[in-house]
Amino acid sequence: MRKNRCMLSILALVLCICTLLSACAGNSRNLKEELPGKWEIWHWYYNEKDGDNGFFESVMYCEFTDGKVSVTSEDGTVIREGTYEFTGNDTLDVEYTDGTVASIQLIASNHDGQDQIQFMDVNTKYTLTLEPLE
Repeated sequence: MRKNRCMLSILALVLCICTLLSACAGNSRNLKEELPGKWEIWHWYYNEKDGDNGFFESVMYCEFTDGKVSVTSEDGTVIREGTYEFTGNDTLDVEYTDGTVASIQLIASNHDGQDQIQFMDVNTKYTLTLEPLE
């Protein structure tokens, strides 16, 4: 009888762990699939201890379409353009028209229930908060 209780307890524990792992896996986001589209940029920071951060004076937009990236101001003026290529599910290389190349790490985040992507330059740690336009 004691052996049966022990087995039932172990079975219940395994079931709970499997359920928890399944739920966690179901919540992971595929940033490679999420990135294409138009995003609002409103916040910047350096992703390091005691790094500077702030908010832009006016909203900027970033659009990812067919391997091309474009950053525009609120009035539609193009600020920066380039091409991008994924090197992993959450990493990409961006080559801007001025010849600058950046390795980017995408970081899933959420603020007040809104899914966001943190767009971090791996070398400088300069990070932009991207929020989807709906």
